[in-house]
Amino acid sequence: MYAEIAFLAYHFHWSYGEILAMEHAERRRWCGEISKINQTMNSDDPHKSLNLGA
Repeated sequence: MYAEIAFLAYHFHWSYGEILAMEHAERRRWCGEISKINQTMNSDDPHKSLNLGA
């Protein structure tokens, strides 16, 4: 849980209280979304872009 809190606080600058108020599944979902963004941004593939659509 500490890793999730640190990860979300670092990337989204959310407070400890805001993060703890979320259900575990929601925290995990946000961690996954941030990870996907990071993977795309760090990709060597110049044709890969962020698809922020639903």
